[in-house]
Amino acid sequence: MVWQENQQRLWLRPWGKNGLRVQCNLAGKMLDLPQALLELPGEHSPQVLIKIEEEEASIHHGMIRGTISSSGRLRFTNAQTGQLLLEESIGNPFSVSADRQFRFRNGRLFKIETRFKAQEGERFFGLGQHQHGFLDQKGCVIELHQRNTEVAIPFLVSNRKYGFLWNNPSIGRVELGRMQRGGLPKTPNNWTITSSVEKPMQKSLNVMER
Repeated sequence: MVWQENQQRLWLRPWGKNGLRVQCNLAGKMLDLPQALLELPGEHSPQVLIKIEEEEASIHHGMIRGTISSSGRLRFTNAQTGQLLLEESIGNPFSVSADRQFRFRNGRLFKIETRFKAQEGERFFGLGQHQHGFLDQKGCVIELHQRNTEVAIPFLVSNRKYGFLWNNPSIGRVELGRMQRGGLPKTPNNWTITSSVEKPMQKSLNVMER
C-alpha cells in the first residue's frame, strides 16, 4: 500500500508473520540501501487484505492492521481485538498531518524524526544493554549507537503486545514517552509486529508470537 503527498512517499507492506514494514522517503521511489530485513514474506503468509476508503486506507496482515489517513498519519491496531498499538502524533495543532520531519544534511542524507503518541501505562523492554539499570525503558533516552559498555539493539517490545524494529544503517536516538528520533539515513525503515497472548516470544526479527 502506497501513500504520497508532494515529494514524500510512504510504503506499508506485509512482512514476515503478523508484521508490517514501513518505508518512507522524499525520493519518490525505493532506494537501493543496505538492509537488515532480508526475509521476504513466505508463500503461506496470512491473507493480506487492503481496504481503501475516502479518508483512510488500511492493510490487514495476520494479527496486525495498519491504517494510514488521507493526511499520512499511521496507526497500528491488533486486528483481532481492535486494541490500539501505536499511533503517530500530530506535530502542528492546526494540521492533521503526521509528525514526520526530514531535515537535509550533507551527502544527500537527512535527519529524520518520527513521533508517536505515548500510551498511559505502556512499558518498553529491549534496545540492548545499557548502564542506566532500568528494565522498563519508559522515560529513558537511548542512543542507538554502539560504544564501550553500551550495546544498542534497535528492537523494542511493548507490554501492549507489539514489537518495533528500526531498520536503518545509521546512528539513532530514542526518547520513550514523548518522541522517537532517527539519525541520518535516507529513508525511515521500520518494522512493527503484533502478537496474541498464548505463547512466549521466540524471535525478534522473524516472528513474534505469544
